[in-house]
Amino acid sequence: CKVLPPFIAIMPYGFKSYYIDNYNNELSYETFFTQEFLPFTDSLYSLSNQSSERALGGLSMGGYGAVVLTLKHPGLFGTCISLSGALRTPEQFMALSPVRYHEYFSQVFGPSLQGNDRLTAHWKSNSPYYLIDSLKASSLRSILWYIDCGNQDDLLPSSKAFYNLLQ
Repeated sequence: CKVLPPFIAIMPYGFKSYYIDNYNNELSYETFFTQEFLPFTDSLYSLSNQSSERALGGLSMGGYGAVVLTLKHPGLFGTCISLSGALRTPEQFMALSPVRYHEYFSQVFGPSLQGNDRLTAHWKSNSPYYLIDSLKASSLRSILWYIDCGNQDDLLPSSKAFYNLLQ
């Protein structure tokens, strides 16, 4: 049994941002998080800015955000925790019903997109399935990954697909 050292858990609200900058930069959540929020919390609580001492985690949308931000900023986070992460594969993203896409993704990736048109440059630049290719294997191995998803969860296939990519 390993005992965790003292730590601070900070849980900012992500709205429906998926923790990234949206397609037209009206909501620049990733920029805010990495350039303002982290430095502010580091200074406020005298936290270490060493990636080995910083974890990023989340549930569902937050699990997606944790994975994407870790892949995009590997120097910031040494541990990534995705719990039932909304890590939809390109096929799953294209197959979303128009109603579901509009409700959850139109403000992030663009309105009224259907099928293959949803796989925009912005979506690809924020997709774990494309981002993983931008990192060297040694960089990926330097991060501690915790990917968890329930056996009855609709997001299990995408968590497995991302896990397989990590392997």
